[in-house]
Amino acid sequence: MSRYRFIILLLFLFYILSVEAKVGFVNLKEIFEGFYKTELAQDQINQQVEEVSFERELRLDDIKIIREEIESLRSESRDENLSEEARKNKRLQLEDRLIEMQEVQKDLSNYEILRKKQIEEQNKRMQKGLLDEIQSEIVKYGEENGYDLIIDRSAKSTLGTEIVLFSGFRTDLSAPILERLNKGYNNFIE
Repeated sequence: MSRYRFIILLLFLFYILSVEAKVGFVNLKEIFEGFYKTELAQDQINQQVEEVSFERELRLDDIKIIREEIESLRSESRDENLSEEARKNKRLQLEDRLIEMQEVQKDLSNYEILRKKQIEEQNKRMQKGLLDEIQSEIVKYGEENGYDLIIDRSAKSTLGTEIVLFSGFRTDLSAPILERLNKGYNNFIE
């Protein structure tokens, strides 16, 4: 954990100890995963990944066809039954197809890189939007119920251990906040 985060955590703890503060805990990861909009967003991302995969397969089929033509032209360019002129023509066709295959492979690589970047950026935007919405609901819940502090108990230290090592069940606000976020969704899908 960075010094800055540690100092902030210590200040919060001193504040809690010095004042009888009303403190609650949430598992932000659990809320994020249980939020219906997260599933909808993930479905959109998965659909785009499938589209990229489908497009990739189409392009690989094209490469396979070109590769087969190359093997055929390679074989024909060595065929002693053909005239020297015909074999030379086959070698020229072979070179053209090799260049075409390289271009198609390069296009496929560029397409995959571009689409992967686009999907990652969209996923980040969607996650940020969802987390902003969740945080807003946590703030509203805290204000409405008189909480002084709500801490994410799913946060990890740099060592990979949880920062909040224990929080009692009655201080866990994850379920009511998740219920508020998903309010009306179950009625919508039925």
